[in-house]
Amino acid sequence: MADGLSDPLARARILRLRGPREAEQGDHEAAIATFEEARAVALEHADRYFEAQLREHLGKSALALERLDQAAAHFERYLQVIRETKDDRRQGETLSNLAKVAYKLGHLKVSRAQYER
Repeated sequence: MADGLSDPLARARILRLRGPREAEQGDHEAAIATFEEARAVALEHADRYFEAQLREHLGKSALALERLDQAAAHFERYLQVIRETKDDRRQGETLSNLAKVAYKLGHLKVSRAQYER
């Protein structure tokens, strides 16, 4: 049986826990690198839901760094997957994040539409 360090998915899940701490400390570049490392493993193992969760985190860090196009792409992909789960709370949070991106891009009407979806 593999331990947590040699099992790629277990390591990716550990990285997924480290990334938010890096972001909370203001090191969004490190958080993005951490989330991308974990996302590569999720993609390799075809874990769609885990990959989508990582995209949500990537979107938040990209938004904090004003990388608005990247943030929007990550949030849109996360929203596609989360809609399949019918999780209204997570959908609402993601729409709110997309509205923040639109607002920062100066698209007030789009922002309002995202928020009201």
